[in-house]
Amino acid sequence: MPNDLFAGTAMKVAAGIIAFLLIIIGVLVWRLDAADDRAAERTKEAAVCELKHLHSRNSLRALENEMAQVVADGAARENRLAEAAREQAKRTEVIRDEVVRIVERTPSPSSAPTCRTAEHILKSEKL
Repeated sequence: MPNDLFAGTAMKVAAGIIAFLLIIIGVLVWRLDAADDRAAERTKEAAVCELKHLHSRNSLRALENEMAQVVADGAARENRLAEAAREQAKRTEVIRDEVVRIVERTPSPSSAPTCRTAEHILKSEKL
């Protein structure tokens, strides 16, 4: 009989300990689930951040390629402009030489014969 006296108390203590352990296990599972959710959220944020970085790198590459193309086009335009300036200088030199020859062949106003008007003719003929 003495065993029966403590049997109810032992069962109650064991039930209390089991309930306490179940509560602790429930809290741990809840905290682990919350930690797992936070880890999943961080993983998702990291993936989004990586995608943003990838997009930024691709955008930068595209801009670098476009800038390289613009610089190459500018260099080509510069070369074409320099060539056009050289050709224009050659044409200008040819035209300048022609103008100099024409000016040299043209008599100066002092050496050119004067235009004879009727009055001038009458005076020179002493009429």
